[in-house]
Amino acid sequence: MQSYQTQSDSQSHTAPQNRYSQWPYYLPPDDWLADSDALSLHWTNFSPPDDWIADHEELFSQQTGQPGSEMVHRLVEKDPISSPAVNPFPLPQMLGPQSSSGSGRSNNHSAFHSPHAGISGPFPPPSPCFAQVPSTGRRDLVFLLYRYGQYATESDMDNPLVHPAFQCYENMTGPDLIWDLTAPLYFPSIARSNIVPLYAEEYHTYLTHPPLHRMEIHLDAFPMLSFDIPASGGFGITLRDFMEKLTYQLNRRLTIEEWNTGLTVDQRHQILSGYERRTGTVIVMDATELQGRPLSHTPYIVSDMLADEPMFLGLAMEDGDPNVWTMYTCRKEQCR
Repeated sequence: MQSYQTQSDSQSHTAPQNRYSQWPYYLPPDDWLADSDALSLHWTNFSPPDDWIADHEELFSQQTGQPGSEMVHRLVEKDPISSPAVNPFPLPQMLGPQSSSGSGRSNNHSAFHSPHAGISGPFPPPSPCFAQVPSTGRRDLVFLLYRYGQYATESDMDNPLVHPAFQCYENMTGPDLIWDLTAPLYFPSIARSNIVPLYAEEYHTYLTHPPLHRMEIHLDAFPMLSFDIPASGGFGITLRDFMEKLTYQLNRRLTIEEWNTGLTVDQRHQILSGYERRTGTVIVMDATELQGRPLSHTPYIVSDMLADEPMFLGLAMEDGDPNVWTMYTCRKEQCR
């Protein structure tokens, strides 16, 4: 694993409770007010200041040329979590068996036990300030405005934040979640594996703050290979966008041109080793150049490169460019 740029400058900032508590999509929007009678800080107990909606409708009108009254309709169209489509997996499947508290109650905010080997729980449940879809539906006005308020929270365009489960940070030794990049993508198990379990709807939230519409991804293991990940809609790239499009790229077959001109002999040997593990085929380790048309495909896929370090570790911005990111991987032994 190479060195990388991080967004934290002290070890205290890297503790899970600190990293997650600082994530804007786990926090109430700027200036929103808590209900003084509420017993908890659940997101439904917050409301915008009196002039907040009027100010944002005016800003919406200035930016789009449309009447401010159209803002909520635009949010319904743009926010991926507002889609009427049914979730691809039910919430109980995402969270697994619920734990019982000392009072005998069992609910979505009970203590969770981490599935990471070698770490004992309990760990925090999904954040109650995460705007989980309410019983009133995806187009609930307060729900939409709360989520929009989170996206509109002040942010640094030159140094975007990354969801804490997907970021590299100071003194990092292993990932927060268990994501084998050489295995089929299975959202529920990845969500349950995170040190702070993810809600199903969280895959439809944005990977970065502010949201980015395009990211150029480089692999730390093979920096010469890169690919673009665009947003599928909404205000930017969601967790689901990133994970699905990264999986697609990792399952792409390498071309003869990439094999002959983009890889060293050692890297070719590593790919051949990964191919053997993936297919169970014993082959002669011939790392010489291949014959054929440059754009013809080899039998090897991109993820064969990750035979030794197949686990997702995190993302870090490259050279101060918010559009260019490096993805780091690690060995399975580092997932604790």
